[in-house]
Amino acid sequence: MCRLIMTDLRTLSGESAPATYSPWARRARLASRARLVLGGAIGLTLFGLLYGVQLRYLQSQFGGQVEWATTLRVSLVHWYLWGVLAFPIVLISRYVRFGALRPLQFLAIHVAAAVALVLAQVALRTTWDWLFEQVEPTFEAWTNTFTWLLFVDYHRGLLTYAGIACSVYAVRFARSETRALALRTALNEARLSALRMQLQPHFLFNTLNAISALVREDPIRAEKMIILLSDLLRTTLLKSDVSEVPLDEELEFLNRYLAIQLMRFGDRLEIQIDIDPRARRRLVPWQVLQPVVENAVTHGLSKTGRCFVGISAEARPDETIIRVRDEGPGLSDRPEFGIGLSTVRARLDQTYHGRGRLDLSRNETGGCVVEIAIPRGASHDDDR
Repeated sequence: MCRLIMTDLRTLSGESAPATYSPWARRARLASRARLVLGGAIGLTLFGLLYGVQLRYLQSQFGGQVEWATTLRVSLVHWYLWGVLAFPIVLISRYVRFGALRPLQFLAIHVAAAVALVLAQVALRTTWDWLFEQVEPTFEAWTNTFTWLLFVDYHRGLLTYAGIACSVYAVRFARSETRALALRTALNEARLSALRMQLQPHFLFNTLNAISALVREDPIRAEKMIILLSDLLRTTLLKSDVSEVPLDEELEFLNRYLAIQLMRFGDRLEIQIDIDPRARRRLVPWQVLQPVVENAVTHGLSKTGRCFVGISAEARPDETIIRVRDEGPGLSDRPEFGIGLSTVRARLDQTYHGRGRLDLSRNETGGCVVEIAIPRGASHDDDR
């Protein structure tokens, strides 16, 4: 298991995983390289044809009488040579990294490489013309052709080098961003899973305490509470991989939890729920309300032994506001978040990247109000 996790982390971070030598893996690599070479050849051919059409047009404007076949052949040779020289450009761009060198060093290496490869391309093209395009087979003719091609084509060669090098850096940047995003996503999912694991034992422990208080006093009620608890745990397990649910589903789960608390406290606990119909289809984090309501019940009962808990939800254009208020002892001068509220706040921060919030304030009639703001998703869930 540890070896598998390390392999996944190396893959996400861009490090190469241990090589696999299966025939299938070799065939896949060869097929990928073949597609790359074929795509490059097709691209170079298209560039050559377009370049040939441009050359033929310029020749016709200046009274040239060069045949179409010769023009296209010269143009294709030009671009196929750059296709061959693209390999050293890719290697240079892979090993000369922008952040690893000083800007002047980085620029100097690429300028030197560009000049050298432009000279090499012009020399190879001159040799082709000298051998196959009816150029006089003398050294003077070769130097004259080289000088003329260098003069008319050096700027295009430098731009070609820059285009290939920039493409390599752009692909590398895109891949690094993809890997970074994958790492951030994996980290957020791991943090959310850890927060849910932190919350669930807390919820289970408190609920079992509530049941144990009734085992001797009222076994029948305790049995009913155990049935309700098993239903809650079954729902929790079924939705263990769910991060968000419609508010209606969250309220259905909350009602099962409240049924346990009402069975325990009876008339001492009063619950009032007021939900905006437009908010019922809005997405909220799974199990976001239960720890907040549990906190309200605990603190509300601590004051007089009786507790009122009000739960409301309001649908705004860009967010959903959920408020849970109680009439307990209220806030101290320095309010502290317990496990439940701290976990909810951390989950909101991880899920919505700082756009969700949980605030505490004093209730006008005593006690406190917990306000949860959940940003509306990009899909804009249906409010109907």
